[in-house]
Amino acid sequence: HENENVQRLLVKDGRVTGVRTSVRTYEGDAVVLANGAWAPELLKPLGFDLPVFPLRGQVLLLQGPSHGVRHILFASGYYLVPRRGGELYVGSTLEKAGFDRSVTPEGIATLANAARRMAPGLSSLRVSGYFAGFRPGSVDGHPFLGPVPRVRDLYIAAGHHTHGHLLSAATGHLMAQLILDGKTDVDLAPFFVGREPYELQPPWWSKLAQG
Repeated sequence: HENENVQRLLVKDGRVTGVRTSVRTYEGDAVVLANGAWAPELLKPLGFDLPVFPLRGQVLLLQGPSHGVRHILFASGYYLVPRRGGELYVGSTLEKAGFDRSVTPEGIATLANAARRMAPGLSSLRVSGYFAGFRPGSVDGHPFLGPVPRVRDLYIAAGHHTHGHLLSAATGHLMAQLILDGKTDVDLAPFFVGREPYELQPPWWSKLAQG
C-alpha cells in the first residue's frame, strides 16, 4: 500500500501482532521490517538500537538526441543506466549526510565527471534532472536478516547498503523460508540482530545468493 507511513509496531505479550500506519492498522501472524534506513526508528521503542543509518545517494539524469548507451555500464563505483524515453541515469554518490535529501553542486559535478570518464561522448548531453535518496548502511557493511530478539514473530531484512535491489529476490526467498519453515538454504546466523561486527570474505553478497 503506497503512501502509508508505518508509525509503530503493535506488540502484545512479547509478540508482534501488526503495524499501525498513517492510514490504518494491519494485523498479521508475522511482520518483516524491510524499510531500509528507517528500520531503527521502529525498533527503538522496543529497546533495540539497530546500527543502521542512511547513506545519501545523489543521482543525475541526462537527456540528449542519442547517447548511444544501450546497456548498464559500471566503473569505479559509478554507473550509467539507459532508461525508457531516452534519459540516462547516472549514479551515484555515497555520503553520510543523515536524512538530508539535498542535491549539492559538488555531488552533481562528481557524477557528471564520472559519466564523462566512462563515455566521453556524453559531454554534449543536457541535464534533465537530479534527485537524492537513501541507502541503508550498517556498521560492518552487512545486512541484518533474521528474527528480532525478545519479540516473537518479528523479523528484519534491512541494511543491504548498495545491494538491496540486487538481492531483493534472494532476501525474500530466505525470509519466507525462515518464517514458514524455520530453516533456510543459507545460514543466516552471521546476519542476525545483535551480532558483533564481522568481516565476510568478499563479495559478501555471494553468501546470500547461494540459495
